[in-house]
Amino acid sequence: MTSSLPDFHPIGISQILDLRRLLPLFLCLLLIVVPASAAVTPQKTRVMVLTDIGNEPDDAMSMIRFLLYANEFDVEGIVATTSIWQPKLVQPQLIRARV
Repeated sequence: MTSSLPDFHPIGISQILDLRRLLPLFLCLLLIVVPASAAVTPQKTRVMVLTDIGNEPDDAMSMIRFLLYANEFDVEGIVATTSIWQPKLVQPQLIRARV
Protein backbone atom coordinates (compact mmCIF):
# COMPACT_ATOMS: atom_id res chain seq x y z
CA MET A 1 0.00 0.00 0.00
CA THR A 2 1.44 3.33 -1.01
CA SER A 3 0.80 6.57 0.70
CA SER A 4 -0.90 9.33 -1.25
CA LEU A 5 0.78 12.25 0.48
CA PRO A 6 1.36 15.35 -1.60
CA ASP A 7 4.88 16.18 -2.61
CA PHE A 8 6.66 18.46 -0.16
CA HIS A 9 8.26 21.54 -1.69
CA PRO A 10 10.14 23.74 0.80
CA ILE A 11 9.40 27.47 0.61
CA GLY A 12 12.29 29.84 0.96
CA ILE A 13 12.20 32.83 3.31
CA SER A 14 12.54 35.13 0.32
CA GLN A 15 9.21 33.88 -0.99
CA ILE A 16 7.51 34.45 2.37
CA LEU A 17 8.91 37.95 2.78
CA ASP A 18 8.35 39.10 -0.77
CA LEU A 19 8.72 42.87 -0.45
CA ARG A 20 6.39 43.53 -3.34
CA ARG A 21 3.59 41.91 -1.35
CA LEU A 22 4.47 43.71 1.88
CA LEU A 23 4.88 47.20 0.38
CA PRO A 24 1.15 48.07 0.54
CA LEU A 25 1.09 47.01 4.19
CA PHE A 26 4.09 49.19 4.99
CA LEU A 27 2.51 52.16 3.22
CA CYS A 28 -0.73 51.74 5.17
CA LEU A 29 1.18 51.58 8.45
CA LEU A 30 3.14 54.67 7.47
CA LEU A 31 -0.09 56.59 6.78
CA ILE A 32 -1.38 55.64 10.23
CA VAL A 33 1.77 56.23 12.27
CA VAL A 34 2.96 59.55 10.79
CA PRO A 35 -0.21 61.58 11.45
CA ALA A 36 -0.45 60.16 14.98
CA SER A 37 3.11 61.19 15.78
CA ALA A 38 2.64 64.64 14.24
CA ALA A 39 -0.41 65.42 16.38
CA VAL A 40 -0.49 69.03 17.51
CA THR A 41 -0.40 69.74 21.22
CA PRO A 42 -3.50 71.71 22.20
CA GLN A 43 -2.82 75.31 23.12
CA LYS A 44 -3.22 76.39 26.71
CA THR A 45 -6.03 78.76 27.63
CA ARG A 46 -4.85 82.34 28.11
CA VAL A 47 -5.95 83.86 31.43
CA MET A 48 -5.67 87.18 33.24
CA VAL A 49 -6.38 86.87 36.97
CA LEU A 50 -7.96 89.73 38.90
CA THR A 51 -8.07 89.42 42.68
CA ASP A 52 -8.88 91.53 45.72
CA ILE A 53 -6.43 89.42 47.71
CA GLY A 54 -6.08 90.51 51.32
CA ASN A 55 -9.79 91.08 51.78
CA GLU A 56 -10.59 87.62 53.18
CA PRO A 57 -8.56 84.45 53.78
CA ASP A 58 -10.38 82.60 50.99
CA ASP A 59 -8.87 85.00 48.43
CA ALA A 60 -5.35 83.97 49.45
CA MET A 61 -6.35 80.29 49.40
CA SER A 62 -7.85 80.67 45.93
CA MET A 63 -4.64 82.31 44.69
CA ILE A 64 -2.54 79.42 46.02
CA ARG A 65 -4.86 76.90 44.39
CA PHE A 66 -4.65 78.78 41.08
CA LEU A 67 -0.84 78.82 41.30
CA LEU A 68 -0.81 75.05 41.82
CA TYR A 69 -2.50 74.65 38.43
CA ALA A 70 -0.82 77.61 36.68
CA ASN A 71 1.15 75.25 34.44
CA GLU A 72 -2.15 74.29 32.79
CA PHE A 73 -2.73 77.88 31.61
CA ASP A 74 -0.96 80.56 29.64
CA VAL A 75 -0.99 83.17 32.42
CA GLU A 76 -0.92 86.66 30.92
CA GLY A 77 -0.99 88.43 34.27
CA ILE A 78 -2.17 88.55 37.87
CA VAL A 79 -3.63 91.87 38.97
CA ALA A 80 -4.42 93.08 42.48
CA THR A 81 -7.69 95.00 42.34
CA THR A 82 -10.14 96.77 44.58
CA SER A 83 -13.61 95.41 45.28
CA ILE A 84 -16.84 96.41 46.92
CA TRP A 85 -15.48 94.95 50.16
CA GLN A 86 -12.02 96.49 49.78
CA PRO A 87 -12.66 99.74 47.88
CA LYS A 88 -9.48 101.73 48.62
CA LEU A 89 -6.72 99.16 49.10
CA VAL A 90 -4.81 96.87 46.74
CA GLN A 91 -2.17 94.49 48.04
CA PRO A 92 0.08 93.22 45.22
CA GLN A 93 2.73 92.28 47.78
CA LEU A 94 0.45 89.43 48.89
CA ILE A 95 0.46 88.05 45.32
CA ARG A 96 4.25 88.34 45.12
CA ALA A 97 4.61 86.52 48.44
CA ARG A 98 2.61 83.56 47.13
CA VAL A 99 4.30 83.43 43.73
